[in-house]
Amino acid sequence: MIRWLANRTMLAPTRHEIETTGKRRELIPFRSGHVEAWRQASPSCNDSTAPQVVVIKFVGMGGRAERATLHPLDRWSGIVGEVWALNPPGYGRSSGDATVESLPRFADVC
Repeated sequence: MIRWLANRTMLAPTRHEIETTGKRRELIPFRSGHVEAWRQASPSCNDSTAPQVVVIKFVGMGGRAERATLHPLDRWSGIVGEVWALNPPGYGRSSGDATVESLPRFADVC
């Protein structure tokens, strides 16, 4: 009962499509499914330059990776990098159900 209550009161998963601009979707294999990641390059990053820095963001409960910003890369001028924002299980196109128990396993994907 406590697990069911925690899942219902703490998590707010959504799976609807969200418009993105300047981001690229990646599906990362995870257990028997996948985790959806959204990549966004800093302004100084281009196709011929490999990123020097990769920032991985775990969005908060009720958030979505599609809405993640370039922060903190937007504070470091001249840094060639990417932000990878990840949707946990049950959010966006990530496989699985949104449960409190799935979150620690989800962190292992990185």
